Amino acid sequence: MSIWNYFQSLQISNNNRVASNADIKSNRNIKEIRLLEEKVDALALITHAMWELLEEKTNVSVKQLEAKIEQIDLRDGELDGKLSQNVTHCPDCGHKVNQRHSNCFWCGERIKNGI
Repeated sequence: MSIWNYFQSLQISNNNRVASNADIKSNRNIKEIRLLEEKVDALALITHAMWELLEEKTNVSVKQLEAKIEQIDLRDGELDGKLSQNVTHCPDCGHKVNQRHSNCFWCGERIKNGI
């Protein structure tokens, strides 16, 4: 076997190994995505049930719910549809502020943890 054939054989073998690892990772990611989809579906069902109970028992309007969602969303200083885990309290006004902000969204006070 020539050196060239040996080199080609090594390259093919290496590429087959890389492709096999990629296939394994892809299958693992597909399983994780399916699990996340199941969790999102369960949370959506629970949320829907909770909303119907709240609406029936207290006559809370959709407008009030939307206002509360916006209020909670803004607690980290950003209206982005997400809850932030990186929250601190403003030393001046006490509002919750995302730690990545350098100033309080509510009063403008400098945040020591801000980036």
